[in-house]
Amino acid sequence: MLDQNGNSPVDLSYLHDYTDGDEEAIAELLEIFHETFAEELEKLKENVTDGENNAWAETAHKLKGAAGYVGAQNLQKLCARAQDMKVAAQAERQALYVDIEANYSNVCDFLKDKAA
Repeated sequence: MLDQNGNSPVDLSYLHDYTDGDEEAIAELLEIFHETFAEELEKLKENVTDGENNAWAETAHKLKGAAGYVGAQNLQKLCARAQDMKVAAQAERQALYVDIEANYSNVCDFLKDKAA
């Protein structure tokens, strides 16, 4: 499963480097990623508001880190953009949230295919 640019949504070398190729550690890290990202993504959705919103920026920061750990570089970039939107219009946040959610779904599909 490739993204719209023909790239893999996850650079698996990040996971292998981070875990020294330990398959059990990779599985554990991916489980933590899925649980954490899903919870934080819901918090991000709750903070799609107008104006200044520190909770939006803080949640985006957590999502950025989680994406980075598994090598989901495009997802990490989207979350970094969200983190920089401490002050923004609701429509801007909503559009970016939709992109993050779709990219997360692609990452999950990719990782599920790799685990199968």
